[in-house]
Amino acid sequence: LARPHVLALPVMIAWVSGLVSASDRGKAPPFSLLPLMILWANLHGGFVFGLALIGAFALDALWNAEAAQRKQVAVRWIVFALAAIGASCITPYGWGSLLAARNILSLGEVLSLIVEWRPADFSHVNALGVCLLALLGLALHGGVSLKLPRVLLVLGLVQMALAHNRNSEIFAFLLPLVVVEPLAAQFAIRRTTVA
Repeated sequence: LARPHVLALPVMIAWVSGLVSASDRGKAPPFSLLPLMILWANLHGGFVFGLALIGAFALDALWNAEAAQRKQVAVRWIVFALAAIGASCITPYGWGSLLAARNILSLGEVLSLIVEWRPADFSHVNALGVCLLALLGLALHGGVSLKLPRVLLVLGLVQMALAHNRNSEIFAFLLPLVVVEPLAAQFAIRRTTVA
């Protein structure tokens, strides 16, 4: 487990937490997050996923923003995204860091020779399968309701976990960040209407 991606996990969690917080407020993330991107890009190639999440949470922020504020919010997220791309290039390889991540993901079937890049195997009971079934059961029983951008984020995280074993950690760490605020608001409303 002493791998670079393990060192990058806390950075990823802090980055996504900042994006989620901004999105929940219907605002753009603060530029104070950019040093996290620099650190992440120097630790592990997974920083490209962090850049992709900017678009996902920007969509969510636009969904949450008031209609009169959407144009301003969109511009701020675009500026933040450009700054984050620039920050991700502050490595010994410059723009090459972005290309290196693309080259690894384009290896195709060769990736399946590496255990952690193989798809999830449900032919036996495993932690990912138990978690997915438990979450599905809780969602069906509890009447969980998320807005469309968050549903797409959850489905994306599930797809990543199913496609490659190594992404089950990303699923485990990021799913709570994606759903905690909407679920807390939803169940708080239920408690006040029941009481």
